[in-house]
Amino acid sequence: MNARLGRFDAAQKAFRKAVEIAPKRPEGYVALTQLYLRANQNLAEAQALAATASRLAPTAANYAVLSMACEKAGDLEGASTAIARAVQLEPQNSVYRRRQALMQRKK
Repeated sequence: MNARLGRFDAAQKAFRKAVEIAPKRPEGYVALTQLYLRANQNLAEAQALAATASRLAPTAANYAVLSMACEKAGDLEGASTAIARAVQLEPQNSVYRRRQALMQRKK
C-alpha cells in the first residue's frame, strides 16, 4: 500500500522487514527490487536483491525482474542473460520474448 501511495521510506522499511522475517522467501526481495526500480534508486542493490530472489525461486517472473534490474544498473549482459532464462522457462510469454529481442538489439 505504501509503495502505491508513493511513500518510499515506509514501503522500503516494510519490504526490508519482510526480507528480515522471511529471508528464504523471494517476495520481499522482489518487492524491494521493484520499489527501487520504480524510484530509480539503489540500482546496484536492486540488482543484488533480484539475483537473490532468482536464486531462491528460479521462476520466469523473477528472472524478468532481474533482467530489468540489471539493465537499470547498466549491466546489459546480465539483463540479456536473465531475460533469456525467463524465455527458456516460459517460451510462450510474449512480454518476455519482446524484452529479449529488445535486449539483443541493445547489445
